[in-house]
Amino acid sequence: MFRTTGEFARVKMHAERALILARQLGAKRFEAVSLNDLAMVACAEASSAEAMDLLYRALAISRETGLSFVGPWILGHLAVTTEDPIERQAALTEGKEILRKGAVSHNHLWFFRYAIDASLDSQDWDSAERYIAALEDYTRPEPLPWANFFVRYGRAVAAYGRCRPGQETTCKLGDLLAEAERLGIGPALGAPCATATAPSAARNVT
Repeated sequence: MFRTTGEFARVKMHAERALILARQLGAKRFEAVSLNDLAMVACAEASSAEAMDLLYRALAISRETGLSFVGPWILGHLAVTTEDPIERQAALTEGKEILRKGAVSHNHLWFFRYAIDASLDSQDWDSAERYIAALEDYTRPEPLPWANFFVRYGRAVAAYGRCRPGQETTCKLGDLLAEAERLGIGPALGAPCATATAPSAARNVT
C-alpha cells in the first residue's frame, strides 16, 4: 500500500525492520524484497546511485535463491531506475522471460507496472502499449482497481506522447491525475507523468 501512496518514510521504516528480521531468520528471499523496497525509497529521495546499488544487491540475492519469487519485480524496478538504455532493455527482456517460465503473481503486477513507466520514460510508445496490454490481460480474470488505473494512466500518457496533444487527450490525462490525487497515489506516478504534464499540459489541465 505505502509503495503506491508514496508514503516513503513508512516504507523505509517497515523495510528496514523487515530486512533485520530476514537476516536474523536467514530468509534471504525476503532480504531481497526489503532491499528492493529500500531502493524505491532511495529513488524517491533522488539517490539514484544508492538505489542502483540496492537493486544490484537484491538481484544478486534473487539469482541465488530463485528468480521466480521476486526477480521480475526487481528487474522491472531496475529498468525504470537505470539511465543506461542497454541495461534497461536487458532487464526488461530477462524479466519477461522469467514471467513466461512462471513466477509468483506479484511479479506480473509490479514488473508490468514498472515496465510501462520505463517504456514511457524512454518514449518507447509501442513497448509501453504492449506492457499495458499485458497488465490488462493478466488481471482480466480478476480485475484490480490498482491495475485498471495504471492501464488507463499508461494509455493516456502514451497517447499524449505519440502526437501533438488535443483537448480530449489532455482532458483525459487531467482526469486521471485528479483521480490519482483523490486516491492518494499521485506520488507513485513518477517521471512520465511529470513529463506529460509540464509545462504545456499543466496549463491545459483544469
